[in-house]
Amino acid sequence: MARVFLSHSSKDKEFVRELFRRLTRDGVNCFFDEESIEWGTNFILSLEQGIDTCEFFVAVLSPDFVQSKWVELERTSAIADDPAGLGRKMRPLLLQPCELPRFLRQIQQFDVSTRVLFEKNYPKICAGLGGTVRADPELRSDRDTSCSDPVAIAQPDAADQLLGPVRRRDEGLPTVHASTAPHAAQDLGQPRLRRPDASRTAVPAASLHRTPYIPELRIVAQGRW
Repeated sequence: MARVFLSHSSKDKEFVRELFRRLTRDGVNCFFDEESIEWGTNFILSLEQGIDTCEFFVAVLSPDFVQSKWVELERTSAIADDPAGLGRKMRPLLLQPCELPRFLRQIQQFDVSTRVLFEKNYPKICAGLGGTVRADPELRSDRDTSCSDPVAIAQPDAADQLLGPVRRRDEGLPTVHASTAPHAAQDLGQPRLRRPDASRTAVPAASLHRTPYIPELRIVAQGRW
């Protein structure tokens, strides 16, 4: 059994969808025609049952609400259950300024006509309907972009700078030459690398034993492939 019946014009669906989402998230069981009437069900009987069994009748007020004959039937049925308003069943929300029906003029309402007013009044609306405001679950990225030492990764040694194009070509990756490496690093948001000075930078022998086949790769690249 839904605790809250959301009465509204079909032209105000966008707002009511967000209201329904928020209230459902915050533990308020709502009757909302898009979500509460099952496929193949007699929707007239479903609406009638929803109004009869709900504890609160939330009327989303707007010019379209006032002019809708179907909504008029819903609100007059709800008022008939408590014409004096002693049970505080009727809970109006002012979505747009409009000429209020006579039996709704004396009932206190919350103004939700702007986003700021909605956010300001929503905690009171939620609490008045028996809910507790909760935060939306945060979206977490499945991709871990953290790096323990980003500077070390962004700055290869001298052998990687000189022999990098051959290695990348062998691995099927785009070739980045040493002459353009600083610019490529800057485009990727990494620190700019200084071009190695051949007169002062020596290639460590320990770095060269990792790729003993590099000369052969160059011959193949310039020959058959």
